[in-house]
Amino acid sequence: MSTGEYKLARYLGGRTHYARVKVEITPGAQGVAIADSVFGWLKDVYGPEAWEWRDCDHMRDGARAGALHALQNLLDSASVGHVLVTEIHASPVDTSTTDVAFATCLAVWNALGDQGRVQPTLDQEWPLLCPT
Repeated sequence: MSTGEYKLARYLGGRTHYARVKVEITPGAQGVAIADSVFGWLKDVYGPEAWEWRDCDHMRDGARAGALHALQNLLDSASVGHVLVTEIHASPVDTSTTDVAFATCLAVWNALGDQGRVQPTLDQEWPLLCPT
């Protein structure tokens, strides 16, 4: 198993982009899963009574889209494995689903030690995402 993380913190075009994503890659068939506790940090920060934001499901979709982009654009297809997104850190103001997709893609590549063929951008269209 290998782990990867990527933190996006950028001010671009008059807007702040923030997301921090952690992933675990295990050998085997290609696939993507989102851990049930991916937003567990909310309870650590805001207390046991904290609830998820209304956008957390969209953030999960962003993570899934970013991981799929990463797997489909590996330089070394031999390193393909199963991706588990273990944490998504976000801000209700400064994080979009695109930010999460971008950070997840780069976290997967970091875990695999792969630079990828098609680099993600913050303004690209991501399959599986609803407009934000």
